[in-house]
Amino acid sequence: MAAYTEEEIQHSLRDVPEWSRKDGSIERTYTFNEYLDGIQFVNKLGAIAEEKDHHPYIGVDYGKVTVSLTSHDVKGLSARDFDLAQRYDEAYTNLED
Repeated sequence: MAAYTEEEIQHSLRDVPEWSRKDGSIERTYTFNEYLDGIQFVNKLGAIAEEKDHHPYIGVDYGKVTVSLTSHDVKGLSARDFDLAQRYDEAYTNLED
């Protein structure tokens, strides 16, 4: 897997509009009414990360979970980051299920 070019990054960011670039990563903060709701979401993220064998930085605060994705092996952003971002957004959208 190769690192994305700047053009590929900009194009892919359109597919995950809640995500933004931060240094060599993409990042999003998800919000929750309760602390434990965020913790349950982190458990879902962890299961997805294991399934995809691609592990993000996850920060937890009261009512917030911040996720940062990058591909260390290619020293930049890759398709794996954007695929995982989409999966995480789907998990967040489907929390009520």
